[in-house]
Amino acid sequence: MVFTEEAIKRLDQDKKIKLKYVRKGTWGNNSLMYIPPLLTFFGIAWSVFSVTNIINGESPTVWVVNILCAVVLIAVAYLLYRFMQKLVDKRNEKKIESVPVCLARITIGNEDYRVFHAFFTTGQKRYDREWLNQLAEKIWNLEESEPDEEVRETVARIFTPKLLAEEFIDAQQLPLSFTEGEPVWQILRIYGKEELSSIEENGGFFPVLFFNPAAVVSIEESDIQ
Repeated sequence: MVFTEEAIKRLDQDKKIKLKYVRKGTWGNNSLMYIPPLLTFFGIAWSVFSVTNIINGESPTVWVVNILCAVVLIAVAYLLYRFMQKLVDKRNEKKIESVPVCLARITIGNEDYRVFHAFFTTGQKRYDREWLNQLAEKIWNLEESEPDEEVRETVARIFTPKLLAEEFIDAQQLPLSFTEGEPVWQILRIYGKEELSSIEENGGFFPVLFFNPAAVVSIEESDIQ
């Protein structure tokens, strides 16, 4: 599917679509959300410990109490997660309009492993394909395009080809002197075959939601109209 600039701009105004991605975008931004999974882990560990004691011949009363405590801990963790998630959703509904939809441009990568760097700007030129293509050319021809050695080394380090990628690596901002003052961010991702096919069909572009450097979420093709 080839998407137009108008379609991306409509996404930027579509609060309903943005809210669909809120949880993906805010997980890494809310450290308290890690508490329920940790409680669940301890509950499961407690259960395993209790079963081990059963095998070792410990009093049935003791292991029954232990298992009941573990079940209560897991239940509390689940209820706490639901409660905290509702609070997070309400908070983010109020600020969702400020979350920009941006066109990301794929660049340097490893085709065999489907690991690629991409970049996007949250500034005035976030839909400007021509400008983004020009910046991609600068990155590909770094030695000729950037006279400042320190800036050149910084950009080269950010876009170093990789064999592997972690989804939770934070986005890195490029030097403003290299991007004409635009706030440009780099992301490193592993892409599926269908996703790469769609990106190629769109000239190397794909839309993302920028919540924060730790949460940059790709928008699914089915949501682009």
